[in-house]
Amino acid sequence: VAIDQSGDVWIGTLGGGLNRLDPRTGLVTHFNNDPNDPDSLSSNEVWSVFIDSFANLWVGTSAGVDILAHGSSSFIHLLPRPGDHHSLSSAPVITITEDREKNLWFGTELGLEKYDRARMVFTRYQNDPWIVFTISGNEIKTLYIDSSGILWIGTLNDGLNRYDLTTGQLNRFQHYPSDPGSISKNSILCIHQDKQGILWVGTDGGGLNRLDPEGNSYIHYGEADGLPNSVIFGILEDDNGFLWLSTNYGLSRFDPSTGKSLRNYTVDDGLQGNEF
Repeated sequence: VAIDQSGDVWIGTLGGGLNRLDPRTGLVTHFNNDPNDPDSLSSNEVWSVFIDSFANLWVGTSAGVDILAHGSSSFIHLLPRPGDHHSLSSAPVITITEDREKNLWFGTELGLEKYDRARMVFTRYQNDPWIVFTISGNEIKTLYIDSSGILWIGTLNDGLNRYDLTTGQLNRFQHYPSDPGSISKNSILCIHQDKQGILWVGTDGGGLNRLDPEGNSYIHYGEADGLPNSVIFGILEDDNGFLWLSTNYGLSRFDPSTGKSLRNYTVDDGLQGNEF
């Protein structure tokens, strides 16, 4: 889901294409793949949507990346081209973000991709088991640029990576059972930096993690702290500084100042489902 500058909500589906909701009128516009129309969506399986700093829409699909320029009705396609090392290397594209230099970053099941907008070329970043300063794993689940311009890379089973785009330094954060200050789980689902500059990381089975201000250790929060479940799919912050966490068992309003969930919401409170 992404919200553009006009307030329209873009919603990707796995099989139903792309939808644009006008919240003012309730009107929904559908965008689907048409094999006879080269300007249509490349695939009806949409994994990610992102609005860049130029108000363009980037869509990660099972076929590659589609771009819908602001004000346009035609999609531009950036698809894998076998033998072309400057093209996108793989699909689906699971997650998308943009850095301070206006480069786009894509997370796929086979590594990290940087798209140089000026040169119109891709650079690939993959794990090398013999080189410790490469990303910890190739199956990328989430990407996040923090307020310092650091790129955080969450993998499905290989932990979290901190990539300084200025110096090129990469640090890995992985779970070690013998280290209580390590991240609680290696499967990273979401990342958020709050208004105080604190980084929060949601995991698949390890609950919520708070990165110590020194950046060396993690504080863990789970069901003992009031969370309804240890699977954290998403994190959003409201105007009062509370974190809203979507989980495998409903929605939780979490107070960072106390480290406790204030209230949990389920289908009994009107949610459409407990998992989202």
